[in-house]
Amino acid sequence: MATRPESLLTIEGNLVGDKLVSSLLEAISCYREETTLLLTKKWSFNIVPKLKGKSLSGLVMNLKGLLLQKKSAILDHWYNLILESFPAGTQKFFKKQKNRFANPVAYEFRQGIEGIFETLLHGMEGDDVTSCLDRIISIRAIQNFLPSVAIAFIFLLKKAIRETLKKEIREEGISEALIECESRIDGLALLCFDLYMKRREKLFEIRVNEVKNRASVFLRRAGLTPELEEEN
Repeated sequence: MATRPESLLTIEGNLVGDKLVSSLLEAISCYREETTLLLTKKWSFNIVPKLKGKSLSGLVMNLKGLLLQKKSAILDHWYNLILESFPAGTQKFFKKQKNRFANPVAYEFRQGIEGIFETLLHGMEGDDVTSCLDRIISIRAIQNFLPSVAIAFIFLLKKAIRETLKKEIREEGISEALIECESRIDGLALLCFDLYMKRREKLFEIRVNEVKNRASVFLRRAGLTPELEEEN
C-alpha cells in the first residue's frame, strides 16, 4: 500500500500526524470491543485478589444481592433523575400518567431502564443490550438533544445506585465491587453514543429524502423534469 504524506491535525494546540490519530482510533475500537464482551458476560471471578479478608468475587456477590434487593428503589430513583432533564410540566405528566398508551414515552423509558439494569446484573447478548438502550436513545434522538445530554441518563444510574445504597456501601465495604459495576455503566455509555449517532444519521437521511421528494414534485409540476433528464 502506498504511503501518503501525513496531514497535520491540531488537537489542543499540538500538531499530530495521521499515524497517531489512526492509533487512537484503533485503541478506541479495541476498547469498544472489550466493552461489548464485558457487558455480555456474567459476573464471575475465578482468580481474584484478597481485599481486607474478602475476595473481590465475594464483594461483587454482596453488591449483586443488594442491587436485586433494592431494585425497585434504584429504578424509581433513576427514573426520577432522568425526568429532571424535562420541563416541570412534562415531569408532572410523566409521573401522573402511567398508562402505556396515554404516555408511551414514559413506558419506553421504564422498560428501557429496567432492561439496562438487568444487563448489569446478569449480562445479555449484544442485540438484547442494544435493544434496551435503543428504547431510550431513539426518543432522545428525536428530541434533538446534544449527544452529551442525550446519553447523560446512563450516568445517572451511578448516582441512583450510590444514593440508594449509601448506607450499605459504607457498612458492607463494597466500594471495590461498585467500581466494577460502574465500569459496566461506562461501557454502556459508549454504546449509547454509537446508537445516538446512528439514530441521528437516520433522521437526517429521512429529512434529505423528504426534501428531494418535494423538490421532485415541484420540478414535475413546473415541467422542468424532462429538461433535467436530458441534461443528465
